[in-house]
Amino acid sequence: MIKQTAQIGALALLLTANAFAGPTAGDKTLVLSGSGSSDKKFDSNFFGGNAEVGYFATDELQWGVRQSLNVGTTRAALNSGQTKTNWNAATRVFADYHFGSGAVLPFVGANIGGFYGDTVSNTGSAGLELGIKGYVLEKTYITFQAEYDYLFNSTDDFSSNFDDGAVFYSLGIGFNF
Repeated sequence: MIKQTAQIGALALLLTANAFAGPTAGDKTLVLSGSGSSDKKFDSNFFGGNAEVGYFATDELQWGVRQSLNVGTTRAALNSGQTKTNWNAATRVFADYHFGSGAVLPFVGANIGGFYGDTVSNTGSAGLELGIKGYVLEKTYITFQAEYDYLFNSTDDFSSNFDDGAVFYSLGIGFNF
């Protein structure tokens, strides 16, 4: 699934090669994207949507808030023959640093927030993210992003829960205004 999503993202970014310049300091952003999340063994898979609002403090540094809502069925429910629908959500604040200038902008960043829903305990989360934005118009871009978030209930959990994280990936469209 990740390989197919990455291939779609790469294809979309190839189509942006002749696009316009990217963001400038003071730009606000809105991103709408499809997403997925999986535990590290890919036994539980959820698909859904994200909404993100951000602000470019400089030409390279963006910060904002991201909301994810995912719906799916866990492997345990499938093996038992049950078809119960579950939902999970995450709210995170983020900071991303964009490299280069022009139509294609790779970025790295970090986020912190919380997870909640039917199949996760209400818990804090923190993680690293990376992605790429390809501008198709002066203020419109296609974005692909992946993040690894780990869960914690207190600062004592930071080192012990790093291996118990979740992978998030998304492909979407964004607008600077």
